[in-house]
Amino acid sequence: MLPYKSTTVNNFDEYLITFLNKADNRIAQLLERSKKMRNGGEKVQKVKADLEDRFPGAKIYFYGTRFMQLGHDKSHLNAFMELENSYWFTQKPEKIEKLMEEVQQYFKSELEKNKISEKQKDKNKLSVKQEEIMPSELWTKPLNLLKTPVPTVRVTLRKNLQFDLTFSSGLGVENTKLIHHMFSLQPEAFKIYHFARIWIHIEEFRFKRYVVALLVLFFLQKHKFMPSVVMMQENVEKNCIGPWNVAFNKQKGIKDYGLESITDYKEHFVDFFDFYSTFDFRKNVICPYLGREVPIKSYPTKEPELNNYAEDIKNFLFADVNISEPFNLNFNVAYNVGKKRLQKFIPFCAHAVNLLENY
Repeated sequence: MLPYKSTTVNNFDEYLITFLNKADNRIAQLLERSKKMRNGGEKVQKVKADLEDRFPGAKIYFYGTRFMQLGHDKSHLNAFMELENSYWFTQKPEKIEKLMEEVQQYFKSELEKNKISEKQKDKNKLSVKQEEIMPSELWTKPLNLLKTPVPTVRVTLRKNLQFDLTFSSGLGVENTKLIHHMFSLQPEAFKIYHFARIWIHIEEFRFKRYVVALLVLFFLQKHKFMPSVVMMQENVEKNCIGPWNVAFNKQKGIKDYGLESITDYKEHFVDFFDFYSTFDFRKNVICPYLGREVPIKSYPTKEPELNNYAEDIKNFLFADVNISEPFNLNFNVAYNVGKKRLQKFIPFCAHAVNLLENY
């Protein structure tokens, strides 16, 4: 195998070793920051209050990596708007489109207010404190995204914080609860995630945080440190959004599943990168629901444990990397990870193993 060559960092090995020497402090900082992000903060609460005030009867639920305790201050802010008890069923496309138009018009009106407030600020020389509490300072750049996997209205908050608002159902919210709970079963898993994300981010693979999170969860499932979703749903009464059962046991600890606790996150770095340096992404679907990979040729119709969902998974978008969402088995989380990134990621993992073993 040819030596790995970084295309983004000079003295690549030295760069990684420098990080290793400071890993504990750096990861501790990231953990503290991600905890604060999960609490939301004043800006998040203002977003919620403004939308619920403007749309009577609406409820805003936040979700995504920020609320999985895996985000940072620049992570996107994701929310679901529930209207007419739509949390537990999927809204019809025409209803979603109408809601998106109404919300986009609201954001546009806020943008106009923002322009006026800027003029007032220049004229009256408002203090920074006064400026920050003005509702018109909240929104910029509304954009409707109808053709994304989940129809979204996207706006940008002050300080370039992207905010995505969805309307389909509460599935993303329930998924966020699940993933945060799974990481909480193994607190050291948060540290493994931050370590893996930083190393992967160095090489600009542009894997979304959500993709890295599922790679970490799946690695832990395969190494008997994390239960599958199926295990977590055993003997739990079903609670469905569309066809997807989103119920899971919130009382069991890791040992109740017959699994061992992780005591030191550093002991698993080599195994993580070694696992993905040899994993056959092209032929398998990573399936956290089952806690194992499923051959593409078998997904889902030839997989007995997926028989109940066979009709619901028939539109799964196969790509170079295939990772099914833990609840929504029809959604490939990694559909936009292309061939070139994968061809670089595998030797990167092999190089990371060599570097870590000799550290």
